[in-house]
Amino acid sequence: MASPSFLDTLHSCDICQKFVFGPPRTSEDEELWWAGPPGSRVRQWVAEVERQGAVLPLGLIVFDATIADVKSAAAVGCCLCKWFVEQRLLYDDSLQGLNDDSIFAAEIYSEYLGRFGEVWMCRNAVSRGDVVRMVDFCNPVFQLSTSIDEMTDPDSQSWWMNTLPNSEFSSRQISRWFDTCRTSHKKCHTNQTSFRPKRLIKIEQRQGRKVLRLCEKSPVSDVVDYAALSYCWGKNQNVKTTASTIERHILGISMTDLPLTIQHAVIVAETLGLCYLWVDALCIIQDNDDDKAWEIAQIPRIYMGASVTICASRAGEVQEGFLQQREATAPELAFRLPFRDKNGILSTVVLHNFIFPPLEPLSTRAWALQEKWLSTKTLDFGTTETSWTCKEVDVSDRPMQIRERRQPSQHLQDPEPHELLERASQEWQALVRTYTSRNLTISADRLPAISGIAEQFHHRMHVDDSMDYAAGLWGSTMLYDLLWYIMWEGPTHRPEQYQAPSWSWASTNSQVDFATQVTGLTATIISCNVELANKGTLDVDTRFGAVKSGQLEIRGVLRRAEVVRNRKWKGWYLLKLQVPQVSHGGTGLSVRWYPDTLDDAEPKIDATGERTYSLVLKLDEATGHFTRCGLIGPQFEPTPEELSWIRGGEVQTIVII
Repeated sequence: MASPSFLDTLHSCDICQKFVFGPPRTSEDEELWWAGPPGSRVRQWVAEVERQGAVLPLGLIVFDATIADVKSAAAVGCCLCKWFVEQRLLYDDSLQGLNDDSIFAAEIYSEYLGRFGEVWMCRNAVSRGDVVRMVDFCNPVFQLSTSIDEMTDPDSQSWWMNTLPNSEFSSRQISRWFDTCRTSHKKCHTNQTSFRPKRLIKIEQRQGRKVLRLCEKSPVSDVVDYAALSYCWGKNQNVKTTASTIERHILGISMTDLPLTIQHAVIVAETLGLCYLWVDALCIIQDNDDDKAWEIAQIPRIYMGASVTICASRAGEVQEGFLQQREATAPELAFRLPFRDKNGILSTVVLHNFIFPPLEPLSTRAWALQEKWLSTKTLDFGTTETSWTCKEVDVSDRPMQIRERRQPSQHLQDPEPHELLERASQEWQALVRTYTSRNLTISADRLPAISGIAEQFHHRMHVDDSMDYAAGLWGSTMLYDLLWYIMWEGPTHRPEQYQAPSWSWASTNSQVDFATQVTGLTATIISCNVELANKGTLDVDTRFGAVKSGQLEIRGVLRRAEVVRNRKWKGWYLLKLQVPQVSHGGTGLSVRWYPDTLDDAEPKIDATGERTYSLVLKLDEATGHFTRCGLIGPQFEPTPEELSWIRGGEVQTIVII
């Protein structure tokens, strides 16, 4: 690996140092710090722009260089300028009408992400106040990163990342994160849950040998600090607690018999000074349905009560482990440039091509979403970095740090009381969107695997009976929650085993999204009732888990229409509905049709009318009840006649199951 002075190995020259970056302006009143002294070429350009009445983009940075200057610098050996010129040649078609006198510039989207291009004034657009144009010619966009020397492991093989997550350097780093949080972070210990799971793995040292055993909680057991593991099972595990192995595990568990991911979790827990570890395969009796149901109901408390959750994100299955050496990678392009912060202080950043973060195996697992979301502190071992996230900080062990990192907490924020419901609804729908994109081994877990998050939403909002949770939807926002649809990947077949009523997104196994910017909802929820699958069988709250059935009584406009054309696109269909007094010359009413499942893809339409979106329902003649089979919305802006037809149907009260 390069030494801590690896920045000296990156290209930088006198020409490069003229390209000074900084954070984007937050308002038009802020000084144009990049404009230079009075009389400079950039100041003159800005004066002309202002004379024309233009408003400069907040993220714009104009350099004291023209494209001709950049070409000249490339010719004398500036690698960065040479890259610019090569990129520009790829965009000749979009640069027609421009010449080498165009001014070189960049546009920063945030403190770390942007694009290069050239700007000029478009004088024929003065009436719109938009006389500044920028053509970007660098693809992909660039990132800005800073060097953190204390993150640099001298034994690692990459200047860009720490390739040795199990080195002494890395062990000291994660211990420092953990200890700092325990001793200094007030937010992380406010409302901390005191909880001890029913079973834990105890880690002991006897005569220099590591000894593991399963401990069951007794009535007099103390609350202890423990780590919880979030990981991918993959194939069936060879070591797990069952009715036939529990007594043996209480006596002792061989470290070498454990899958590598669990072995590594034991090592990390010990490194952090923790003597207890919770792992579902060992702490739940896997062939006891009552024990599994009880423990699943305790999942929120287990992860919220853990001193830290160890996330084995890079391991696709339990046999892989997560502490092995990482494959060394680095950006294809990297240049050393100056950066001026808002206080005028200059530092050095590395400009490099955009790095797409890898999709970690654990991020594809549905159960893992709530395990991480519920945790107050996580230690995440990924493909390219190890990161620590708690309520106060979000850091990683990368020597190169992207200037802007994720939000420090995945918990609900604290909005004002008047906006609590709207914010909570938006966050819930965003979580469902992410959750339904992930994989479940057992599709019947569609509701249980998000039940812990649902319970926390319920408690956080201090909801009353008007906000009862019903199979993934909330009573107070039910009309909006009903407007879910299958995303562009398209529907799958309806599950053979019952998962939820048809009006719930949990009745499908596809990724869903929700209609947005919806106004003027005219339907009314009369009642909503669900029968819980485990009600009364256990002394736990199962309102947020699996259901046996559900009925939604709703009152709204009902319309019948004949489908005259059905054209399939990705995930949705373009339908032509033949409707009276609207379809002139056989053109029909154009709508987008999002079927819930492949079984619903040949629709006979009964639509409950609403301004722009309607549920598509199928009538069961025998029971008189309806089942949902999709959502429709307009392909184009509806005409007054079409809106009149949609709204003018008979108002009826129906039951959807």
